[in-house]
Amino acid sequence: MAARLKQDGTAASGTFTACQTLVGLLKGRDGTWFGWLTVPSYAVLWATQFAMAIDRWRQRHGNELLDWLDTLSEFESTSFDRHLQL
Repeated sequence: MAARLKQDGTAASGTFTACQTLVGLLKGRDGTWFGWLTVPSYAVLWATQFAMAIDRWRQRHGNELLDWLDTLSEFESTSFDRHLQL
């Protein structure tokens, strides 16, 4: 199962972290932390750039995502079955 959670030597958790970072930066543009960057962020099309980066992530890893979720659900099911047998 562990081998199915890797793609080209990269763990699925690392790939999810990369997507989470992109989404966090996109959402953070309007937050108080980046408040002073609001006007410049519109000038450099911050939202557009990050939306494109997230879409590239989806194109690269979208098919793998279903496999990863299937593997995780199989692991959870196996763990639950073992718990019932105790």
